[in-house]
Amino acid sequence: WDFNNLPKGVHMGIIQNRTYQPVPNETNSDLYISPFDVVICYGILAHDNAAATIRLIEAVDEPTTQFIVHIDAKYETTYEQVKEYASKR
Repeated sequence: WDFNNLPKGVHMGIIQNRTYQPVPNETNSDLYISPFDVVICYGILAHDNAAATIRLIEAVDEPTTQFIVHIDAKYETTYEQVKEYASKR
């Protein structure tokens, strides 16, 4: 963004709140990437509830989403359940 040269009627608050969408024919396509090219990686710290961890993964899963799941070593059953779930994805 060129914050010193914003379009007329656009201010920083609109951009910070992510409500501003540039007009497609006024943008330089080299400046923007497709939402399909954005990879989001979630780090999840889990303990004793494998079902909740699996529900969380399924709730935010998209084709370009990756997950790093750490399960506390004291909860081997949770680890095995999440590992089984991951192996079937």
